[in-house]
Amino acid sequence: LRLIVKKPRLLNIIINEDDNFRDTVHKKYGLLNGLPQIGITHLVPNFNETINHYAFLDGGSSPLDIALLKQLAKKFKIKSYLEIGT
Repeated sequence: LRLIVKKPRLLNIIINEDDNFRDTVHKKYGLLNGLPQIGITHLVPNFNETINHYAFLDGGSSPLDIALLKQLAKKFKIKSYLEIGT
């Protein structure tokens, strides 16, 4: 606990552990192996995106997150959006 008090961001490692989410989904929805997964091309066929001027911060969105948001915005003709990370 002392370490978490000194570095609260370490709590995210525990909270974001896949097993925690899998247990919650199993209990709430009865899906033993967690939520089903799909490939990114099921959402955006021919996925291809370039990201310019990207700075990575711990806990923020990954380049793939940003690329997917850009592609979905194009697909649904959304002109502007705000992505705030976690």
